[in-house]
Amino acid sequence: MTEAKHYAKNGICETCNIPAPCLTMAEHARDEWLDIAAAYPALKAYLAPTSGGGDGVRTAPGSKPPISLIASDLIAEIEDWAWFYASALMDETPDYTPPADTESRLRDIAQRHGHWTSDDDERWVQHRKQIEGMPEGHWQRVALDYCDTADKVRRKVVGLIVRPTPPRFMGPCMAFDCQGDVYLASSDKVARCVECDQGHDARDLREQVVRAMSTRLMRRDELRVAVNMARPHGMKRLAPALFRKWIQRERLVPVIREPEMFRLSDALDLAGIEVVA
Repeated sequence: MTEAKHYAKNGICETCNIPAPCLTMAEHARDEWLDIAAAYPALKAYLAPTSGGGDGVRTAPGSKPPISLIASDLIAEIEDWAWFYASALMDETPDYTPPADTESRLRDIAQRHGHWTSDDDERWVQHRKQIEGMPEGHWQRVALDYCDTADKVRRKVVGLIVRPTPPRFMGPCMAFDCQGDVYLASSDKVARCVECDQGHDARDLREQVVRAMSTRLMRRDELRVAVNMARPHGMKRLAPALFRKWIQRERLVPVIREPEMFRLSDALDLAGIEVVA
C-alpha cells in the first residue's frame, strides 16, 4: 500500500495532525538533499562545452558551443543554498566547520536535518525564542523552508538531468481539412495532431502512412527518416550507420543512380518492417 503523502497546511501535518514538519517530512527532506548531493557532479558536467551525439551521449565537439546556462544557474543556486545552510550550522553549532566543497556541504545539511526540523525544545510553538528577537512561529517557518527548498531544488535537478523522450513524429493528420502533423508521446497510446488535437490510434496511423509511402522513391536522408517513422512501437531506432552498411554491401540498391534514389519498400524489407495491405 502506498504511504500517505505528508504535507503541511497552516503549520500542521495533514497526515499526522501534529506541528509540521513531522518526522516523515524531515526524513524526506533529508533524502532530497542527499539526492541533490549525489547529482551535483553530473550537473557540473553540463558546464563542459559539449554537443549531443545521435545516441544521446554528450561528446566533445570540434568547436566549442555555449555551456548550458540553465545548468550554470542551477549550480549557482545549489551552491548558494549549500553555503546558506552550512553557515547556519557554523553559527548555531559549537565547533562546526563547513566542508570546503559543495557536495560535502550538501551531505552535511542532509545528515544534520534535525538542526532545522527537530522541535525537541518546542521552540516552534513556544515564546522562548522571542528573547532573541524572533517572532512566534519563526523557527517553524525556518524548518518548513528547509523542507520546501530541498523539494524545489531537487525538482529542478531532475528536470534538467532526466529529460523526457521527445514525441515521435507519426505523419500528417488524417482529419478532413487539417494540415497538421501528428506526434506520439512516449507515455501515450494515442497520437495527437498539433493543430486540431484529434487523437489517432498510433498503430492504424503508422500502417496508413507506410502503405501510402511504400512505393515512393527517396533520397538517403529521406529514407532513413521514413523507415524510422514506420517502425512499430517498441522497435529500436535504426542508426544511420546501418543504412550506410546496407548500401555499401549492396543489400540496398538504388533504383535510380543519378540522382541516387531508393525504394522505401526495399528498406522496410531489410528492416523487417511489415507493410499491412
